[in-house]
Amino acid sequence: MNRPSRLFPRPRPTRRSPYRSIVVALDGSAAAEHALPPAIALARASGAAIHLVHVEARVLPFHAAPLRVADTSPRHPHTDAYLAGLRDRIAQREKVPVLAAMIGGPVLGGLLGYAARVGAGLIVMTTHGRAGPHATRLGTIAGLMAAQSSIPVLFI
Repeated sequence: MNRPSRLFPRPRPTRRSPYRSIVVALDGSAAAEHALPPAIALARASGAAIHLVHVEARVLPFHAAPLRVADTSPRHPHTDAYLAGLRDRIAQREKVPVLAAMIGGPVLGGLLGYAARVGAGLIVMTTHGRAGPHATRLGTIAGLMAAQSSIPVLFI
């Protein structure tokens, strides 16, 4: 008789996972995609949805007029196709809910704003770990994200 013992029932989680949504910041590079495996593992363990987010940064000449709301729409259809393809592959292979979004505007504000809108419990992004004059835009964004985010950030 291999019946489960009713004397010791299976423990039930006492608190809900903080990760209902996990935002993964992507810039279209293979390096940024290194954030996906840990995000997928956390999504599986917590039942969270993954949000693949690309922020199309707007760089204006010094003399340009301020952006209007209509100017913040994404400009590159190939980025939309990249995100949709990645979303579909992850959803099929990994069996986790995946959404993709391409938004326009400042990178830091776009990521933090999107994460707040979807109620993200975590932001996952890559960084190269350089600082100072050798830092690239991604490194600068990671440093600012660490300083300004009220949402936990996992740096890969």
